[in-house]
Amino acid sequence: MLTTDDYLEAASVAAPLFGLAASSISLLSHSENVVCQLTMSDGTRAALRIHRPGYNSLAELRSEVLWVTSLSNFGIPVPTALSTDTGDHYVSLPVGGQAHHVGVVDWVPGEPLGSPTGVNGPEVVQHYGRIGKLAAQVRAHHAGWVPPAGFTRRAWDAPWASWIRASLGPVLGGRRIVRRATPTLLGVSRSATARLH
Repeated sequence: MLTTDDYLEAASVAAPLFGLAASSISLLSHSENVVCQLTMSDGTRAALRIHRPGYNSLAELRSEVLWVTSLSNFGIPVPTALSTDTGDHYVSLPVGGQAHHVGVVDWVPGEPLGSPTGVNGPEVVQHYGRIGKLAAQVRAHHAGWVPPAGFTRRAWDAPWASWIRASLGPVLGGRRIVRRATPTLLGVSRSATARLH
């Protein structure tokens, strides 16, 4: 089983490949991917993702960069993917003897909002207008965006997404309703839901 030290070591190898001289590296999260915070000596930061093997293909990850770049060009504030000196946005590194795709994005400062029903409820609710505007911008972008040739993202109704059915199935009455309702509830075409994750 991989340890935190395995991931931190991989991050220390990967950072220079993106032109970054990190003075400190810390683990932020470990779920589908491992996310590390890179801090440079001048105080700037970046987020480095070590992707779980087999979860996303390199083509899917590159498509994600294309989509996020198009969101940025549309005026939506999103983190920018950094590239290596070869111009690629990902490198493949061994972590615990298995190859992992690694990418880095600019750091976006912020704090978790919390819950509208929690102690900070009124402070959270004041952000809903901004969140709604951002959601509308993403929707407007989607309405006019044509994915380039070769763009690929996994479908939310694919067999791997059993956790969606397990989580929502009892609430919505099973797989068929989730598959049909999700795009309808979101107001997007079924093929568009692949870009949401």
